[in-house]
Formats: sequence, structure tokens, C-alpha cells
Amino acid sequence: GKGLAKEAATLALCYGFLELGLHRIEADTEPDNARSNRVLETLGFRREGLLRERFRHPDGIQDSLIFGMLKTEWLAYLSSQGFRFESDQTPRASSAVTAGKGLPSRNSRNAPPPVEI
Repeated sequence: GKGLAKEAATLALCYGFLELGLHRIEADTEPDNARSNRVLETLGFRREGLLRERFRHPDGIQDSLIFGMLKTEWLAYLSSQGFRFESDQTPRASSAVTAGKGLPSRNSRNAPPPVEI
């Protein structure tokens, strides 16, 4: 309810795509976990499939809902949120994440200036 999962996922995605240079990131949730599924969809993940009876859980055998995101989709999401990147270099999370403060809002006084495409 406080947006912590979205903030944590945003930082993890920035690190994976912008620092590690990953091309694709996947997420695996329980189909009934509506809050987690909503966070993933809000960030731009796409539902890619349901794996039936994938793992054992104390409540019984559970399915897994699989989500996926490509780097190009993440960059498009960031762009829609007001972030900009230079086209002649690989975007770096350090241009969007300040020392321990997380991803700044586009209206934040402490946010680094946007980098133009």
C-alpha cells in the first residue's frame, strides 16, 4: 500500500538493465497474488504464461504466472515517466538513481538533470 514494492522493483530493473546490461528480465508470481501482479503490470511487464502445478507450497501444489520485460520496453517506460537518455551511449542507472535515494521523481529538486536523447 505504500509503493515500496514498486520502488524496489524499479531499482532492481534499473540495475539489471542499465548497470548489468541485461536484455530481458523475468518475474514469477503466484497467480492469486493480485498486488504483485499489478505492480509488475504497472511497470510494463507482460504476462507471458502460466506454468501449471509448478511448485510445492505449504497450502498444496501451486501454479506460477510468468511475466517478462525487454530492455527496450523498460527504456520506453522510463521515457514515458519523463526520463531521457543520450543516444550515443548506453544509459546508466547512476544517471537516474542518486546515492541511496532511489529513482527520483521527475519533479524532484534533488533529481539529476535529464540526459537528452
